Amino acid sequence: MDGWKAETYRIIEEKKNKDNKVIRTIDKGWTCDLIPKPLVINRYFYEQQQAIDDLYNEIEALQIQLTELEEEYSGEGENAFFSELEKVNKVMVNAELLIIKGQLKTALLHKLKLIELPPTPKQLHYGNCYGCAKIGETI
Repeated sequence: MDGWKAETYRIIEEKKNKDNKVIRTIDKGWTCDLIPKPLVINRYFYEQQQAIDDLYNEIEALQIQLTELEEEYSGEGENAFFSELEKVNKVMVNAELLIIKGQLKTALLHKLKLIELPPTPKQLHYGNCYGCAKIGETI
């Protein structure tokens, strides 16, 4: 067995600038020349790999649901909630909510001001005097 070693080693990638100086190093994982990586994972880390695969499957299912929602609500008409958005994301939805909340707040404040305004003389006169109503009007 001279020269055959099943040792693992790290894969390190170096990012360099235009002056060929190393800016940063990135650890890309591990490898082994003698034993393929999938065999090691399947033998010693099977449960962890299954958990990772399950999470990837869940992510894929959620991406499919998101795509379906985008397609369903990006058309024209009543269901065109996302027609102005090219891609739905949390930031864009929160921005739309802020706009809607601002418009709602403005409308409610306007309505509140109208409620708080004193009644006009015409409103006072017709509201308090039953005999002053025009003929044919019901009070």
